[in-house]
Amino acid sequence: MEQSEKKLISAAVKGDTAAFASLYAEYAPQLYRFAVWYMKNPADAEDCVQDAVIKAYRNMSSLRKEDSFRSWLFKILANVCKRKLIANKNEYADDAVQDNPDLCNQESPAFDEADRLTVREAVATLPPEDRQVVLLSVVAGYKSDEIAKMLGMNSATVRSVKSRSLAKLRTILSEEFYHG
Repeated sequence: MEQSEKKLISAAVKGDTAAFASLYAEYAPQLYRFAVWYMKNPADAEDCVQDAVIKAYRNMSSLRKEDSFRSWLFKILANVCKRKLIANKNEYADDAVQDNPDLCNQESPAFDEADRLTVREAVATLPPEDRQVVLLSVVAGYKSDEIAKMLGMNSATVRSVKSRSLAKLRTILSEEFYHG
């Protein structure tokens, strides 16, 4: 973590709204990408990010370790997304996700838009908690022990869920890409 980021976090913990706004600006694209993958709907993703950021702002003083700001923020977002999914209990139309170019890595020329949609659809088949583990790992870049702390799980359980989920995704995608 850079010194300037540490200063912003420290200032935000003390109530500096400009510092918090700067932190939000830095993390907003990552938060949104995670939420879209999780929610499968851009509008719901925006709502979740907004709710999570408001919750984080209101609770900045409860941040125990400034070095864990990023994981704390993603944990709040993951919980907001999970609660919203449970509250909605409905599946979203695939065309809402299809129109969003932010979901997959745009720098990878190996995937065309149809491939990106196929990957998103495969990820959407995972149960919400499994999807959360995969997205925190693959999209947000957290390690198993970090995810375990965020979700209150055992690290071995996280690794097991991740391994099982990625194997399921490989099976789904290999069938789609090679037989579909």
